[in-house]
Amino acid sequence: MSWAVEIEPGLWQGEWPRTPDDVAPWATLVNCCAECPDPAVPGKVWITVPMVDDGQWAPDPVLLTAVVRMVRAAPAPVLVHCGMGRSRSTAVLVAILRDRHRDWDAATAITCVRRVNPEANPNPALWAAVTAWSPPAD
Repeated sequence: MSWAVEIEPGLWQGEWPRTPDDVAPWATLVNCCAECPDPAVPGKVWITVPMVDDGQWAPDPVLLTAVVRMVRAAPAPVLVHCGMGRSRSTAVLVAILRDRHRDWDAATAITCVRRVNPEANPNPALWAAVTAWSPPAD
């Protein structure tokens, strides 16, 4: 794997893990990249969120809620990735962080991500989706 950064304990962001060796450190992998297949590695928890980074498509609130619920139940460490680790994975991380830290808004969550990944920058459609989304009550 070219790079991955720890956002907070047990929660990581990175680019697409291309080989089984790239997958080895993670118990759970959240693939936010529609065009990047998961490497066939047994014994891992795979959460696939096929997102397109075209600046127009954005996940609906039901999808974001389903993803954060799955991540809650998944073993750590968790790698949230997309093709380059900048836009789609950042949007999903903002939702995960807002779920973990109920007093955080999207701006606070992205500041947390950008402390360790200054290139984190969800496209406008993704940003609008995670800004409008609210964590589930449960």
